[in-house]
Amino acid sequence: MEASCNSCHNSFVIPEVYIGKSVKCPNCKQEVLIDSTTCESQTLSSNTNKAYVFCMGLTISFLVTSILWFIPYYKVISQNGTIKNQLKAAEEQAEKAKVFMAVQNKNLNNLYPTLKKFFWNREIAVREGYVKSIYVAGQRIRITLHNSSYEPVKPDLTIWFLNAAGFPVANENVQWLMNTIKPGETRVEESTFSKRDFGEIEYFYVEYR
Repeated sequence: MEASCNSCHNSFVIPEVYIGKSVKCPNCKQEVLIDSTTCESQTLSSNTNKAYVFCMGLTISFLVTSILWFIPYYKVISQNGTIKNQLKAAEEQAEKAKVFMAVQNKNLNNLYPTLKKFFWNREIAVREGYVKSIYVAGQRIRITLHNSSYEPVKPDLTIWFLNAAGFPVANENVQWLMNTIKPGETRVEESTFSKRDFGEIEYFYVEYR
């Protein structure tokens, strides 16, 4: 969530758990009250953009999958000039789709400034908010949480996993109703992990509530 200092007009990012609280501006050290009304407006705009990217990602994924599936099929049965021409046209469309997806990836980085590359079987450093790192192997996920602030934190977040087109293929929710993470404390969350059949995971980002 992005906040702005009224004194020096500096913009900085903080977790949404600080809505309704005062924090110090990293630039001028003045107290800044985080306005919940402003946050809701930003969230609505972000959600609208995300919905657009998700729909575009699903359409592009379907188009590319269909084209790439038909290309080897036509290579096997193509015996005349007409089918060869169709094959050439299909390959050109596939190349255009790949270029479009490359542009789409740049748009993803603009929409999700905290977007990170995903890797299986590797501890991935996050260091954003109170999520320190994640580790996904097979059907298990481990999320390491660390509170570096001066106040207790009650985790409430979703980690979204996206395919190359920006469509969500998996998500992991962490929501503590009673317990909190004390200042300086590190906690580990482990649970079962599963993904939907919409392509391989390429990126992930953390959404705080």
